[in-house]
Amino acid sequence: MKRNAKDTYATIEDREKFKKEIKKKGAVRDFELKLRKKDGSLRDCLLTVTPKRNEEGGIVGYQGIVRDITERKRIEDLIRHLAYHDYLTGLPNRLLFNDRLSIEVARAKRHQKRLAVMMLDLDRFKDVNDSLGHDTGDKLLKAVAERLTELLRKTDTVARLGGDEFILILTELNQIEDAFVIAQNIIELFQKAFQINGHTISITTSIGIAIYPDDGDPDNLVRNADSAMYLAKQKGRNNFQWYSKQ
Repeated sequence: MKRNAKDTYATIEDREKFKKEIKKKGAVRDFELKLRKKDGSLRDCLLTVTPKRNEEGGIVGYQGIVRDITERKRIEDLIRHLAYHDYLTGLPNRLLFNDRLSIEVARAKRHQKRLAVMMLDLDRFKDVNDSLGHDTGDKLLKAVAERLTELLRKTDTVARLGGDEFILILTELNQIEDAFVIAQNIIELFQKAFQINGHTISITTSIGIAIYPDDGDPDNLVRNADSAMYLAKQKGRNNFQWYSKQ
């Protein structure tokens, strides 16, 4: 991409950092920055600048090459997103969930707060796939993800582990009962049928709850929430249960 006088630095930080590099080293190579084009669009660029010298070796100016790497950056960002997010729903995947859970447990420990891990499994989801097809099943999963995301706070996390299993992190709980209120809200959330591909689909969910610090470290929280979820299944589905060591 040829540098145009109309191009401008997108941020003051980029401009100041560039000036500092030139002053310090006399040249820059593959300096990454954003440039704003005349039409207002932003482009990711690599800038290489070298000094022009006269016969005595004095600097009389600078010459540079700007390479547009916008498409490369877009692809890199997409690959990074796919590595940490579920391809179907766009929710965090297991890898990102585990990272966030470790961070939130450390934060809860530091501030002496509680948090909850909730394991959700859709009841008889296989029947939807078998009777209405996988396309309808996939769209139902996306609709469930949207409802859960809308219900939770920005500080909470909802992730998809795969299949019809979702897992949540509820942070900064003032009391254990707060998690039970949210679980009941989720149960009620499923009372409204989903409209998918012209079908009215009624589906319920079974939820297991584990509490930090009562129910262990990150690995045990997930395992214990899963056990509680299977207990909810055994108790007739469409309910929530919390983990108990007894």
